[in-house]
Amino acid sequence: MLYGEAIRNLRERLGLSQREFAQRLGIHKQMVSDVERGKQKRFNPEVERKIRDLFGFDPSLIPDEEARSDAVRIEQDGKNSKINNKNSKKSEGENCVRNDDRVRDLQRQLIIYYFDRLDPKDRDRAFAKIIEILTGVGEGY
Repeated sequence: MLYGEAIRNLRERLGLSQREFAQRLGIHKQMVSDVERGKQKRFNPEVERKIRDLFGFDPSLIPDEEARSDAVRIEQDGKNSKINNKNSKKSEGENCVRNDDRVRDLQRQLIIYYFDRLDPKDRDRAFAKIIEILTGVGEGY
């Protein structure tokens, strides 16, 4: 229930009740409640646009559980494809590249989602660690 949790976290960080959040979006409080509890999978694209415009947060980037399952399946399929089809046709290779791109996109979305959930102190530590890994500077390098 990544999507509903992210919406709840956003609303709580803004200090808004479900009713206040719904009023700002021009929707019913029940819709907010349903999304947060996972009863409704996602807001419609128009509501997502309003959230992005009003609060600077793009909920369309949040993967749902199906997307996470797809990412795991695609990643596994991609590994199997690379192992079993080293000499495959170009078109099959292109499919692997597209799958790899899709997996990377989903991984980016998950990183952003979880990074935004961190408290500021942990976010700073996580960012420092990422920079350390990317630059090769720091302990263990």
